[in-house]
Amino acid sequence: DFSWTILCIVSVYIYTSVHTRSMLIASVAMLETIFAVPVGYFFFRVVFRVEFFQWINILVMFVILGIGADDVFVFVDAYAQSGDELRAAGEPATLLPRLKHTMRRSMHAIFVTSFTTAAAFLATAFTPLLPLISFGIFAAIVLVTLFLINLLVLPPLIVIYERSFARRSWRECWRAMFWLSIEPYR
Repeated sequence: DFSWTILCIVSVYIYTSVHTRSMLIASVAMLETIFAVPVGYFFFRVVFRVEFFQWINILVMFVILGIGADDVFVFVDAYAQSGDELRAAGEPATLLPRLKHTMRRSMHAIFVTSFTTAAAFLATAFTPLLPLISFGIFAAIVLVTLFLINLLVLPPLIVIYERSFARRSWRECWRAMFWLSIEPYR
């Protein structure tokens, strides 16, 4: 039922907003997670030319909501800890070194969780049931797509958040969101 999907998206969005303390990060996380499904469908149908598709494959949304939120939590938490870790190592804790440190630290964990889950779904390709094969292949494609979207979107998202929204009041964030005469932090 579609209403359960909406309820799950809203629930994960609220929890992501609370955990990251950012509606911007939560909004982008939900958008990239939802966007992974049609992009995955494009690869499934057009690139890999898989003809059999049942609408039950859309249930992959519940899987990627959890994995997508987890990826964002890992990345944001690694970024939050990067300042202290770099200062402890005697390195500068400015934006670029923190982002590089975060990428090195978090992308390995995100890669492992995404690809082991994708491999588990690909294991269903060895079953004689065509709907299960289709679901497993589609889920694996969507998970790899989500990983690639995270790899491309999360670093610039953190830069935008850090420069325009971090350490600001709700009013200042609202104004910055609509580019209303507010200078970014340097």
